Amino acid sequence: TDYGLRTDGTGRKYLVTDRGLEKEMDKKYLRFDIKRALSEKEIDGLNDRGYHLSLVEKDGELTPAIQGAEEFYHVSMPAFFKVGARQEVIFTGVLREKEKKLGLGKTTESFPGLYRAEVQADGSFDNIQPLPFNETSFYSVMHAFVDNNILYFSSDGQEGFGGFDLYQVPLLEEGYGSVFNLGSNVNGPRDEVFPFVKDDVVYFSSNRFEGLGGLDIYKVGQLGKGRPMNLGKVYNTPQDDFGYFMDAQGNQFLSS
Repeated sequence: TDYGLRTDGTGRKYLVTDRGLEKEMDKKYLRFDIKRALSEKEIDGLNDRGYHLSLVEKDGELTPAIQGAEEFYHVSMPAFFKVGARQEVIFTGVLREKEKKLGLGKTTESFPGLYRAEVQADGSFDNIQPLPFNETSFYSVMHAFVDNNILYFSSDGQEGFGGFDLYQVPLLEEGYGSVFNLGSNVNGPRDEVFPFVKDDVVYFSSNRFEGLGGLDIYKVGQLGKGRPMNLGKVYNTPQDDFGYFMDAQGNQFLSS
């Protein structure tokens, strides 16, 4: 599993992968970043191995963005932004201490949160801090993207319209503003995940009923106030299509 390509302010590439984590196959019932609880019968093709790493490309090699991250089971979907001259990142993470076993071990429940860090000269993440609106004992907060000092993310615990909804919160000089739901034009009773924003257009994936199947990629203008449009068969398939991203040169990427 390889997904979620991102680039930082210097052009370094990051991806999310399960390579090197084959030893976690006994935890295959986890499906992080989409659904917090999954039974064996529901497993399909996405993320069914469980834990993932965020890797950074440096001198032709891929190395973990967080070195020696024993406190995290799972690290994914970094979102890069500048604070003055300093580059920072917000990423999805699952702490080891938050894993919960349910029932007879057929299902595992875990709650991702968002974590903020400084990006070092080698592309690694350091000085990691949890975001204040994480509630990792109760619900998921994940899939960060930052545009014009606004943080966009997905969560299933903010009194939304059902499933995972997309939210926004301002990044202030000191702390964060209030969290707002992007509204019913974007969010519905199914899952809305993997936000990306470019030129006031919000791109996201959803498994809503009118799609081609699985997760499809949609876009909606006016920062979520316009009418959502499915990107169609060039981008979407009957399976899961997600993680839409456009780099500084206008190259488009997706995972499927």
